[in-house]
Amino acid sequence: MLDPDTILQHRYKIVRPIGKGGMGAVYLAIDQRLGNTVALKESFFDDEFLRKAFEREARLLAGLRHTAMTRVSDHFTEGNGQFLVMEFIPGDDMAELLAQRGRAFTPAEVLAWADQLLDALDYLHTQEPPIIHRDIKPQNLKLTGRGQIILLDFGLAKGEAAGMTRVTSAASIFGYTATYAPLEQIQGAGTDPRSDLYSLAATLYHLLTNSGPVDALTRATATVNGDPDPLRPAHTLNQAVTPQVSAVLSQALALKRNDRPASAAEMRQLLRAAAQAAPPANSGRLQANALPSTVMMQPEALLAAQRAEASRAAQAQAAISETTAPQPAPTAPDIKPAQASQHNAPPVVNVLPSTQPAPQVAAPYQPPRKRRTGVWLVAGIGLIISIGFVLFVALAYYAATSEQQSTDSGSSNTTPVVNNNRSSEENSNTYSEQNSNSNSNGARADTDKASNVYNSNSTPDSNSNSSEAYTPSSSDVHVQSLYMADSPDGNATTSFSPTDHTVYAIIELNKLAAGTQVRFSWIAVDVEGEEKGSKIKDIDYTTGAMENIVRAHLTLPQDWPAGQYKVEVYINGSLEQTIEYTVE
Repeated sequence: MLDPDTILQHRYKIVRPIGKGGMGAVYLAIDQRLGNTVALKESFFDDEFLRKAFEREARLLAGLRHTAMTRVSDHFTEGNGQFLVMEFIPGDDMAELLAQRGRAFTPAEVLAWADQLLDALDYLHTQEPPIIHRDIKPQNLKLTGRGQIILLDFGLAKGEAAGMTRVTSAASIFGYTATYAPLEQIQGAGTDPRSDLYSLAATLYHLLTNSGPVDALTRATATVNGDPDPLRPAHTLNQAVTPQVSAVLSQALALKRNDRPASAAEMRQLLRAAAQAAPPANSGRLQANALPSTVMMQPEALLAAQRAEASRAAQAQAAISETTAPQPAPTAPDIKPAQASQHNAPPVVNVLPSTQPAPQVAAPYQPPRKRRTGVWLVAGIGLIISIGFVLFVALAYYAATSEQQSTDSGSSNTTPVVNNNRSSEENSNTYSEQNSNSNSNGARADTDKASNVYNSNSTPDSNSNSSEAYTPSSSDVHVQSLYMADSPDGNATTSFSPTDHTVYAIIELNKLAAGTQVRFSWIAVDVEGEEKGSKIKDIDYTTGAMENIVRAHLTLPQDWPAGQYKVEVYINGSLEQTIEYTVE
C-alpha cells in the first residue's frame, strides 16, 4: 500500500487508500498539474506479458466516452505497480446505499438506472474489438447528485480476447464476485457481451429485492441434480416489481448464455416494454393475491364454488333488470334492441303508432314495490347460500392444510440436521465454544467464489410463499445453535486447511418462522495483509414456511491467506451469534 503524500510521476499526490483487493488497490489522489481530484487504480502484475496487456487495455479505455462511465485520463508504470488514472466519483456505491436504506429501491428508480447502464454496455459491446466489463455489481456502481448512474472499475475489462487470455486466468480467483458472475465466467469458459448482461441482471435483481440472487454455480448444481432452479423470480420477493420486469431479469439470468437477450440493446428494449406494462390495480398484500401463482394454489372445489356463485349472481341481476325495465303498451309493435338503440330514445315513446292514443301514464311503467322486494329477497337468499358454501369449502381446505403442515413440521423437527454425526455432548460443547471468545470459524471467505444459503429440511417449493408469510420480530426468533463444518452434514470444527475448498456455517433456529431474515457476515479477524475487521462477504437469506436449519457456504481458493476469521449471524437485523475459525 502507498502511504499518504506519496507523489507518483512528479504529478499525482496520494491522499488516502479508498479500496483494496487481491489484484490491486485504489487511491484518492490530487493531480497537482491540473489541481483536480482523481482515482488511481494500481494493479499488481509480475509477468511482462501482462504488463503489455495492461498498457493496451489502458490505451483502449482512455478512448472511451460515455455519460455512465468513468473516464480514464492517463496510465503509467512506477515501481512494481501499473496505474490507471480515472475520474473520481464521490459518494457511496450502490451496495452501501442499499445497506443504508435497509430496503429495496423502487422499480422506477432501478429501471431508470438500468436504461442508462444498458446504453453504456451497448456502447462498450459495439466497440471494435468489443469491450466486456466482467465485474458489474452494486459495489461498482455510483450515483451522482443529478441521478446519473456511473459504472466503475474497468480494471477487468477485456478488449482483446486473445491478448487478455492470461489476464483472465491470473484474475480467475479474484476477478469477479460469484453472486453476480455468470456460469461461464466461474467455470473459466470465456466471457462475451452476454456475460455482462447476466451480471447486470443479477445487480438489478439485488437492488429491486434487497437480496442477492442465488449464484450461478449453485443453480447449475441443482439443475444437474434434477432439483428446481433455486432462483426465485424478483416479483415474488418484492410485490412492487411487475411480472413483466421479473421475466426480463429471469431471461437475462439464464445459466446458458444463448438463452439470454442477444445484446444490451435488446435487453434495453425488453425492459422498456416491461416498464410500460400497467402495474396491478391493487398494491401491498392484495397485489400478491392477484398473481397467477396464488390463483393456481386454490383447490378446484373452491374455484368451482366461486364460478357457481358468479353465475347465480348474474342470473339474479338479470332477473332484477327484467322486472324493473320499462313496459311498452300492449299494442306496441315489436322492435329489435338494435333499432331502439339507433334512435337513443326510450322504447315506450318511439314504438307507439301515430294513430294509437297515448296511455294514461306517460312515464315508464313502475312495478309494484312488493314484487321488486320479493325478487331482491330471493336473490339475497341465493347469494347468502352461495357465500356460505364457499366459506365452508375454504375452511375445510384450510383445516386439511393446517393438519398436513403440523404433521410435516413435527417430522422435520424430530431429527434436526444440526445433530447429524454429533452426540448431545458434542452439541453442548459446540454451543459453549460459540458463546465463548474465539471459535475459529474456518473459511477464508472469498467474495469471488461461489456462495449459497439453503435449508436441508425444506422441499423445493418451501420458499414460494415466504413473501406472504408472517415476518417475526427479532425477539421471538433466534439462533439456537451455530457451528462450522467442512461439508453440509459434517462434524463441527473450527480449523480448516486449504484442501477443504468449501467451508459451511450452519445455524438452527429455535422455531419454524417463515420470513425470517438471516445474514451471514464473513469477516477477517487476524489475517496478514488484511485490515482487522474488514468484511469479506455478506450472504443474505429469507426462510420459507418450513425452515429452521439454514446453511451458508463459501468455496475458496487454495492460496487464501492463513489466519483467523469469523462469521457473524444476524436475525432480522440483530446480531445473534458469532463464531471464529482458523485457516491454517
